Amino acid sequence: MSALADALREWVLQKTASHDLARAVAMAVDAEAEGHACARLAVSGDGLDIARIFHEPATAAAARFHHAGHPVARSAPVCQLDVEQTTPSLPNGPRTAPRRALDGLATHVHETSGLAALREQPWVGDGTTDAITPCVLTDRGDFYLWRNWRHEQRLAQALMARVSQVAVDPVEGSVAASDRSWPDSIDLDLLASDIELLYAGMDAEASRGQREAVAAAVGKRLFVLSGGPGTGKTTTVLRLLLCWLRQRGPDFSIALAAPTGKAAQRLSKSMRDGKAELLAALTSTGLGEQAGGNGPASDGDHCPASSDDDWQSVFARLPEAAQTVHRLLGSLPAEDRFRHDADHPLPHQLVVVDEASMVDLATMRALVEALAPRAALVLVGDPDQLVSVSAGSVLADLVEVAERDHSPLAPHSAQLRFVWRAEQELAHVFDLVRRGEADKVLRQLASVEDCAWHPVDQLAVLSERLTAWLERPEWDDLLGIASNPENASRAFDQLRSLQLLCALRAGQWGATELASRIDQALRQRAG
Repeated sequence: MSALADALREWVLQKTASHDLARAVAMAVDAEAEGHACARLAVSGDGLDIARIFHEPATAAAARFHHAGHPVARSAPVCQLDVEQTTPSLPNGPRTAPRRALDGLATHVHETSGLAALREQPWVGDGTTDAITPCVLTDRGDFYLWRNWRHEQRLAQALMARVSQVAVDPVEGSVAASDRSWPDSIDLDLLASDIELLYAGMDAEASRGQREAVAAAVGKRLFVLSGGPGTGKTTTVLRLLLCWLRQRGPDFSIALAAPTGKAAQRLSKSMRDGKAELLAALTSTGLGEQAGGNGPASDGDHCPASSDDDWQSVFARLPEAAQTVHRLLGSLPAEDRFRHDADHPLPHQLVVVDEASMVDLATMRALVEALAPRAALVLVGDPDQLVSVSAGSVLADLVEVAERDHSPLAPHSAQLRFVWRAEQELAHVFDLVRRGEADKVLRQLASVEDCAWHPVDQLAVLSERLTAWLERPEWDDLLGIASNPENASRAFDQLRSLQLLCALRAGQWGATELASRIDQALRQRAG
């Protein structure tokens, strides 16, 4: 138990005289520090209820996320959506047992008497009323601090409203009477011809997933594009934006964002490089002659490209510069809020967030609520990488739910699987690692070209392997290049081929120790 959790436990015990409540609050605090939105205090009679869509009475909230999982492991409990009775109930597929950072809690809070006592506490609500309580205990035994519970409630309502193509008041949670639906007047013939042109020259089968993703995303108010490294997510986004611009008028505004400054820089570079490469390829095929196609008549937002709106003008409208999500929202740290919110929405009709797996629960809620009612949101990322520092793993939750049978999120999600990079064989290894199939990993590695497996189970063996690695001729090449300050760029390029990845950070097997040893060896060699 952390120092903060222990201090809160003592404070709650002093205020309420309830040992169970004090322990539950402490465990919820530690859970949030581990990336959980809540702590699971009990197991239901039919097992852990995770990653499911439940069928509830119409009086229930329109949608609720119950996120109880650590965002690193896909075996952790992910997202639970409760939808109105109007949404078809879904079968409960097989579920893996959750990874709980707080397994010991069951020994402190009795599953029957303890939970019953917690529910009687004035500080604890069940989330079914508008009354604000410091804590929320669901009927499934998930114990929330109010803040995270509210974030999930509001975020789920807003996302499900976008999936349902209805506008929901972000404060009241009710359907806006003036805008109960979103007509999306997409010219499907124009969209199909544009996709065919933008993917001309690419292998039809290999690019099938990207084509289908673009066709599905254009016109949606919410779309989730996921995939592992090298599957072409940025390539797909580039073509998706071009197709969207072809369907809309010149005032259609697009914003590109990412959770961190570094991720935003990578997105900007990828967009610039991809834009230049694609424009050059299309120019060589006479794209101006293929830019025709009249869609529905303009109605403000919905104004497809006309025959004289050539591809060069569409490319000119394509944004290149990305910014952080916090900068996009207008972070006001001194006031602990953002400049853009439901009352002051973003001025963009489309917002694309790359590396969305790093966006935590609170930030995602702020982003979604800051969107204009008719704006669209595209979330892009790998649900198995780059998790958020704070509580929540919204992207992984959405992907998990979208993959279930008859999920209402399925039409709003696409997962790219084909790996375009040369290391395609390694993609199978990565997938096996994610699934925890160790034996298959070793067999697959044996089939990868230029890959050698050297078991290292002793520090002496590790030292031998490290020495052998440092004797590779590439190191001499690197030192020769780096001796001239004008070759700094070339030196960094050379360094990319000499990288050592460690599973640990600290200790004799960790990255810090090995980096120190490598640095010492290179200094000795360089004199």
